[in-house]
Amino acid sequence: MKYCASLDKALQTDTVHNLTTDKLYNRLCEVMNTCANDCFPTRRFRGHLKPFWTDALTVHHIQMAGSRDAWQRAGRPRGTQHSAYRQYKEDKANFRRVMRQCADRYMAELDNKLEHDSVHDTVSFWKTVNPRKHGSGAYLGGGIKFNGTTYRSREDIVDQWAKYFTLHPTYMTLMLSGRTMSNRKLMKRFVACLPIKMSPCLPHW
Repeated sequence: MKYCASLDKALQTDTVHNLTTDKLYNRLCEVMNTCANDCFPTRRFRGHLKPFWTDALTVHHIQMAGSRDAWQRAGRPRGTQHSAYRQYKEDKANFRRVMRQCADRYMAELDNKLEHDSVHDTVSFWKTVNPRKHGSGAYLGGGIKFNGTTYRSREDIVDQWAKYFTLHPTYMTLMLSGRTMSNRKLMKRFVACLPIKMSPCLPHW
């Protein structure tokens, strides 16, 4: 993981000896935040918006997301007696209603355009119809190789992953075990740099 590699490199080159506990803590937070800003995206990925998406939908979506956040911060209560729950459900229903209206309006406009072009502009008509005849143009990449065979279709890739995890049921256990060992080594490095003695009552890493 890029973040782990960047963090490990920064800690290896950084000087943390002879620092007080507060300064060491502040320095570690600074290093972690710097590495996170360098490695993680700072904005939401917008790969593709639906063709009927409008500014009104954006406003309703933001409002729904805000009320959902407030509902989660309130402990995710259930039942109409809770105002946060009622507000979230109301905003969610409004967003879905407006989205259905926009989708229906877009499909009606597209149908009207196709009907008009089929009579008056056959070139535009076939430009619109042909891409839809060939299905989705989504590209899945060059495929994934399992046991020497490359699989490219979505169904084959899913089937091969299912077989892989069936044959390796302890995959997640091994991965978590390796991550735990890495975290313990990192904690040992931190403890060795602390200018204080560890209490014998504290757990040893």
